[in-house]
Amino acid sequence: MQVVPVQLGFSVADGEHIEVSFANGDVALRFVDWREQVVEMEFHEALAFRWASRPSLETPRDDSTYEVVDSVWLLDEARLETLANPENFAHYVLCFNAAKVLEIVCRRLAR
Repeated sequence: MQVVPVQLGFSVADGEHIEVSFANGDVALRFVDWREQVVEMEFHEALAFRWASRPSLETPRDDSTYEVVDSVWLLDEARLETLANPENFAHYVLCFNAAKVLEIVCRRLAR
């Protein structure tokens, strides 16, 4: 497994007032960024997610976003869900240095 930086279209550095919700298989994220702007994002077809004090893998920085390449967690979840194409999914790590870490296995985001 390897952790690589990924651009999701927003910065999680100094994110505050973080809200995470799960409904109909999707995870919705809402927070206020360092510029005091509200950021909203949906992660579709979430197979699993966790909100924790530390990431499950070491990350280079505690205020950035990453993708875990060859994620064991993703492969386990894909196997349990009997997904034919696990490459369409990704394991993302969002490190909110001012709070905690959101990890999510979901449908790969378009970049």
